[in-house]
This record gives sequence, structure tokens and C-alpha cells, in this order.
Amino acid sequence: MVKNNSLPTIILFVYNRATHLKKTILSLKKNKQHKNYNIVIFGDGPKNKSDVLKIQKVKLEVKNIKGFKSKRTFFSLKNKGLAKSIIDGINKVFKMKNVNSVIVLEDDLNFSKYFLDYMSKALHNYKDSKNIGSISAYSFFKKDPKYKNDLYLSPRHSSWGWGTWKNQWKKFIWKKNWVKAKYKNKKIREKINFGGKDLSIMLKQQIDYKIDSWSIIFDLNCSINDLYCISPKKSLVENTGLDNSGIHCKYDKSLNLNFDKNYQIKKFPTLEVDINIIKDVQRLFDVSNYQKIKNKFKKIINI
Repeated sequence: MVKNNSLPTIILFVYNRATHLKKTILSLKKNKQHKNYNIVIFGDGPKNKSDVLKIQKVKLEVKNIKGFKSKRTFFSLKNKGLAKSIIDGINKVFKMKNVNSVIVLEDDLNFSKYFLDYMSKALHNYKDSKNIGSISAYSFFKKDPKYKNDLYLSPRHSSWGWGTWKNQWKKFIWKKNWVKAKYKNKKIREKINFGGKDLSIMLKQQIDYKIDSWSIIFDLNCSINDLYCISPKKSLVENTGLDNSGIHCKYDKSLNLNFDKNYQIKKFPTLEVDINIIKDVQRLFDVSNYQKIKNKFKKIINI
């Protein structure tokens, strides 16, 4: 059991979808222990005039959020974009007193009633594991892969309902020149593709300003530091933004097929790298058609 004073801080990133945000909060509150958590909310600024009114509605929705141990809000006057918003926000929260782990959410997620329980216990139980960079509540598989354990080590990060620790996050480098230099190294490009052959393609797109993704740089850092992501066999989170309302995610119900709102994970065993599981993950992204890679990955990674 995780003591209340050791619980991770929830970070919620919002933008311009008040209706989605309301549903996300209602879903989070179905986790009975939500009242024990501190929540920090970051809102991005308007990209254009049409965003102004939408963001005003979001601010009102945020103001009405109650029921958590504490709530802090930060709204940007300018539009940073998702990548910079998330990097800056996590950096800010980890500078706060007594914050050693975080659960990172966006405003278009629906959760299992055991989501917070799973994330908190996983972050607690694996906090001293030197080969784990993040915990995710999302599984890339469209159906239960029937592995021995409820959890597995994934060679790539999943950014729909995830968490990490201060001691891991502070290792990561986000500077563009550093990313460019690492991409030029053939061995590093091959290494990041251990998580799927699409990753080096996405990294090049990031360098060329064709996408704006913090998650692909997170994957690069994890790869260089030999860090894995812990994922569940079945998803404890689903993305409700796959309805064409979001900037980065388009309509695709298939990405939520493995979500189970009643799925509970009770055991957190020591996990070993399983090459068969690694190959299963690789096959999900090992497609020959470049456009298929591009379209599928844009739905899964936040860009």
C-alpha cells in the first residue's frame, strides 16, 4: 500500500476542449482514492482567435474542479504547443517541494476505476528499478496478448496516461542540437528502432519540424539510457480524443479495443526483458508502407 504522503502528483494538460476535460475529470473521480492526490493543471494559450472563447470555457471548467487534496493551475498567455507545454510543465512540477513522481494526463482520457491505484503502486514498486523509465496504463495491443504476467516491459514509451520519477526525468536532454547529433549516429538510430522501425522516421520528422513531439524525444532518451516502459496487458485508459476533435489524434476506435474499465492489477513482480514480447511490440510497428507508419503513429504518439 502506498502512503498518502508518498503518492505521485497528478499533472493534467488542457487546451481548448471543455467538454472532453469535464468527462476526463468525472472519469478520474471514479477512482475512489482521487481525493488523496494533489493535482497540477497546465493550460496552453490560444493558437488563434477562435481558441480564445474555447479556452475561456476550459478555464471555467478548471475553476470548478474540486475534490482533490490540492489544486494548482497555470495558464500560458501564449501558445506553446503540446511538446513544450508538457516538458516545461513536468520540469516545473518536479521543482516543487516533495514531488518525486508524477502521473501525466491530458484532457481527452477515460480511465479504469483502478487507474490511480495501478499507477501509484507501479511507480512505488518500481521506483528503484534502474532499467525503467516510465509506467504506462495503455497497451499497444488491440487484444489481451495472454502473457504470464499482467505487466510487461515495452521497448517504447506510451504517452496515454503515464508516469515517471524525478530521478529519471532529470537525466533527459531536450535540446534540438543534441537530438540532431544523436540522430546522425547510425548506432543510435538502430538502437531506437528496437522499439519499432517507425521511431527513427518520427525522430527525423521531429528534427525537420514536420511534427512537434515530446514523446519521440522521450523515446530517444530512454533508448540511450537503456530504459523500458512498463505496460499492462490490457489498457486501463482509453483516448476519447479519437473523434476528430483533437489536434494530434484522429478518429480510430481500434486503438481503444483493449481498454477494460474494470481491469485491476494486483501483482507487481520483478520484470525481465522478454525478447518474444519485444518482437510482438516491434511487429505492431514494423510495416513496409511508410504512409501507414505515419498515419498509425500519429494516433498513438502525441505530436
